Amino acid sequence: MIFLTFFMIFWCRRCYADSNGLEGALCLPPSEAESSPTWTENRNSMFRKLEANVILNNGYYIAEAGEKGPDRVYGLIQCRGDISKSNCTNCTRDSFNLKRHSCGEEGKTVMIWQKWCFLRYSNERFYGVWERTSAAISSLNISRSYEQAAVASKGMMMMMELAAAAPEESLMFAKGVIDDGLGGKRYGLTQCTRDLGKSDCRGCLESLLNKSGYQTIVFRERSWDIYGVGCFVLYGDTQFYFNTSAEEGLGEPTPPKSNAANRGLAARLSMAITIFMTTMAFL
Repeated sequence: MIFLTFFMIFWCRRCYADSNGLEGALCLPPSEAESSPTWTENRNSMFRKLEANVILNNGYYIAEAGEKGPDRVYGLIQCRGDISKSNCTNCTRDSFNLKRHSCGEEGKTVMIWQKWCFLRYSNERFYGVWERTSAAISSLNISRSYEQAAVASKGMMMMMELAAAAPEESLMFAKGVIDDGLGGKRYGLTQCTRDLGKSDCRGCLESLLNKSGYQTIVFRERSWDIYGVGCFVLYGDTQFYFNTSAEEGLGEPTPPKSNAANRGLAARLSMAITIFMTTMAFL
């Protein structure tokens, strides 16, 4: 079996006030794959279910539509744990539109990463599976000023602590801040999709932070993001996350139900993935 890890580096500007935007898209099979009117109808029905329920379920929902077979669709939407309900709703709607631009109408396994939310759907059940497939690195050092080694080490230690903390939280989300010892601060955020168990969530986050290729790229950078299938980590020298009030935020969910895993889909995702990355500039 051939395991492929995809990563791309792109430069962009992160604002003090975080802005939403398309980070990347992954499509399998390619957009030339055949689909039927039934598939399209089921997919759109699934989209409606996700949009109607994501806020009611604290920024996360899974939905299915259609009879069993190749035209049944399984979907998941998850918003970043610090954003408001209104931003979560808007990001969910944007995801449905962005998938047409990035993956066309035909693909039956699609993932859309935005800054504020993650959409995934397939004609195969994928809930509860950690694919161990990384998608992209976004390195955000627009000023070209690099970290001192001591600061970089402190920052990575914080990120590892957040990776350990996120699986224990109800939103599978953690954020933190440290003093850099030089008059500045470093901010971090980690999150998993809530279909994963605690062990897989921890493994997903730690794998992103521990991969030697990623460490080489981001270790001395002042700001960077790493996105995977099932989790992501964000780091920066300005506060990019929100301190959302309890009324505006996504709230605390009840413990999630366990979901069956589909290991066959995980293997195929590791073997053959078409990835499209979009560079976003924040002005």
